[in-house]
Amino acid sequence: MPAAAAALIVAAGMRAPQGVAVPPLEIGVALVALAALADSVAVPLAAGGYVSLASLVLLPVMVVYGPISAALAAAAGAAAASVC
Repeated sequence: MPAAAAALIVAAGMRAPQGVAVPPLEIGVALVALAALADSVAVPLAAGGYVSLASLVLLPVMVVYGPISAALAAAAGAAAASVC
């Protein structure tokens, strides 16, 4: 179901007048793999808690491809990291 919702968001965004920059398939798969790897690495904080390295991967994606592609890569990466 989440994949269908993501496909609907991308399709609606591509039909919008301003459009959405969707990366090519190879780059998209690489971004999802990097996002999953970054989400699986948790760094402990001195004050307690943990932080992931996902922002290091997703910020360049947001700058190059926009917020929708970054959000889709983040969601797919988090889903893949939680399954593993």
